[in-house]
Parts: sequence; structure tokens; C-alpha cells
Amino acid sequence: MAQKKLDIDIKTILTAGLAVGAYFVVIKPIFSILETLNLKDTKKEKKEEKEAAENLKNQVNIWQGIEAVFTAGGRDGKTDYRILTKEDAQKYAKGIYDSLSWKGDDEDRIYSIFNGLKFQTQVAPIVDQYRYLYQADLYNVLKYAMSTSEFNEVLNIISKKEIGITKRK
Repeated sequence: MAQKKLDIDIKTILTAGLAVGAYFVVIKPIFSILETLNLKDTKKEKKEEKEAAENLKNQVNIWQGIEAVFTAGGRDGKTDYRILTKEDAQKYAKGIYDSLSWKGDDEDRIYSIFNGLKFQTQVAPIVDQYRYLYQADLYNVLKYAMSTSEFNEVLNIISKKEIGITKRK
């Protein structure tokens, strides 16, 4: 009986040892490869994504389009909004769309578009025109097409700009 008990313990220990070995030899290297290929978010990217979400909460919700900007600023007739013309917004929306490709994205062009804006509120008409032209939500398109760090760079570019809503006296 003592011999049988010993066999079970050895089998249990060997099974556990094989499972731990399989983790370090097979599973962990696969996760490492996925992170290297940017198919799995790293801890740093998850932290950056969380910070970007917090950053977005503190902004006027420009990603909801121009109506959200007008709602945030009020419709009292004493508010000035810095926005783009429809034509400019369409041009920028098309530029962003053309910068995204399954072969590779032109992040520098996207950064350039957002760097060229003077106010956060100028993003809202681009969002509206992107939705109109391509039936897609620009925020989510950028979030999923770009890596976390690239997307966060776009959010940082925008967050450093003045809001673009001023009250007249």
C-alpha cells in the first residue's frame, strides 16, 4: 500500500513538472513572440492605453463630432468655436483614410494632419466627415489600426492644443 501511494505521488509530481516545463518551453516563448510582433499588448502599452483613456475623459469629447462640441460650449450666442470648413475637414478625413493600409500605415502623415490643427475642436468636423465619407468611427479606426503607442501619440498631439471654445463678454 505504501508503494502504491508513492507511485501516485511520483506521477502527480511528474505531471506538475511537465506542466511547468511546458509553460516555460512553449507558452511563455509564444507570448514573447506575440509581443514582439505587436500582436499582444505589452504591460507598457496597457498602461499607456489606460492613461490615454483618462486623458480623453478630460477633453471636450471631440471624438463625438461637432454637435458634442456645441453642446459642451453651449448655444448661448456668446460662444466662439474654432472649427474647420467642411472642405478642409473632408480633405483631412481623406488624408487619414489614405494613410491607413493593410500593407502598412503612414503614421507620419497622420501625425502631420493632427499637428497641422490649431485647436482640439477642429478634430470634431474631421470625425463627422470621416463618418460621412467612410461610415466608420475615426476614433475606433485609429485605435485599432495603429499600435497603442502610435494612437497615444495622436491623442497627445491633440491634448496639447488649445480647446477652441471661448466665451465672449
